[in-house]
Amino acid sequence: PKFILAGEIVQTSRMFARSVSPLKKEYLDKINPTLYSQLTRTNKEEKKKGNETKELEVKLFNKIYPYLYNGGKVDTRVAIVPLSDLPFLITEGYKKGKVKAIKIALSVTYKGNTILGQAIKLKDLIQEGSIIVINSPLSYFDQKVFNYTTQASVLNAYLNENLFRPIFNKKENFFGYLGLDFVKRGSVSLRGFTNIAQTLDSTLYCLDSLRQSVKDKELKATVDMFINKINMLEDF
Repeated sequence: PKFILAGEIVQTSRMFARSVSPLKKEYLDKINPTLYSQLTRTNKEEKKKGNETKELEVKLFNKIYPYLYNGGKVDTRVAIVPLSDLPFLITEGYKKGKVKAIKIALSVTYKGNTILGQAIKLKDLIQEGSIIVINSPLSYFDQKVFNYTTQASVLNAYLNENLFRPIFNKKENFFGYLGLDFVKRGSVSLRGFTNIAQTLDSTLYCLDSLRQSVKDKELKATVDMFINKINMLEDF
């Protein structure tokens, strides 16, 4: 069975999954119509423990979001926030200057299915999330490999169109972000990463190397532009 934990849909055992608070039934039904009944099915010896789990909502900057919390010693509080609300969280976070100690799992809805991203601390999401291009998430993207000498113009076009775009895959329940990675000498790939921090680290490393290596003027200008965008991310 599939259960929600820390913003990801993972395969796990019933015993472990029962330590995780379920979302409200209407949210679970969007992901899997049978998930609610699987989460709430307990035997007599487990009923007392099962009754301690909570179905919660959390208020973030005057908006209400579904909220996971197991009530244990380990902090597993995760709010489920639509990707489209990311600019709202960033703007309001910088206005307030201080935010709740909570993790956020961004979500997208595709053909009636909700796909969750990896959970990230709200303060980190506010600081790093502004680099993400949210107006056009991709439901599918094959890893692309480019020789940055012989395919400079093609690489330049792909970077301008796709770098830092969210990508999700319904079949694999994958939610991530497109970034750069080195494949071999003279080549880089545009591929999906599971979280923003990985995306930024790998991409910045590649961009810094490309800045020293590429000779194509247009590609070099694009590389410089993205390096500047990353460097302009404000501390929170």
